Amino acid sequence: MASRNSSNYRRTYRYLKKICDAKPIIYLTTAIRDKEFIDFFKTHPVKVVVEVGTYKGMSAAYIANFAKTVYTFDIKGYKATSRIWKALKLNKKIRRYIVKSREEMTGIINKLDFDFAFIDGSHLYDDVKADFELVKKCGRVLFHDVSLHPEGLHDDIRRFIAEIGNVKIIGNIGYWNANRNNNNI
Repeated sequence: MASRNSSNYRRTYRYLKKICDAKPIIYLTTAIRDKEFIDFFKTHPVKVVVEVGTYKGMSAAYIANFAKTVYTFDIKGYKATSRIWKALKLNKKIRRYIVKSREEMTGIINKLDFDFAFIDGSHLYDDVKADFELVKKCGRVLFHDVSLHPEGLHDDIRRFIAEIGNVKIIGNIGYWNANRNNNNI
């Protein structure tokens, strides 16, 4: 069910996992550490994806194996991001935007036509809500960091997705689909 480029996802995953294993503290929070994230894209086709919260670009690299194009947005750029994408030969499929404000990001995203969004940026309630409002027009949004956290780090995300409803939680991801009941992820 995945796109024509999904045959490379295993190679990409092995490469990214090797980086994570070499520097576990730096890459502790990347979504590619979550099996449910890895499995999600094998069964949910995507074409053009917006990712809010790029960090080192690991999730974008993985998603790019299933998508035609991935647009990423973050407030900070990291040199490692470009190196990772280039090493995996995915740099032409991923378009990175380093934005200085929500207004700048809004201006860019409003001009994009995309069928899927991945939110993994700020964990603060107002930011998660603003990110969702900005990307929900695509009809399918995946949230990262939705699991219970002993220090309450994910509480704002969990509160927001509980408010919008229709979010299926599995492990550390939550999937919102505007077009159907989310009994199945």
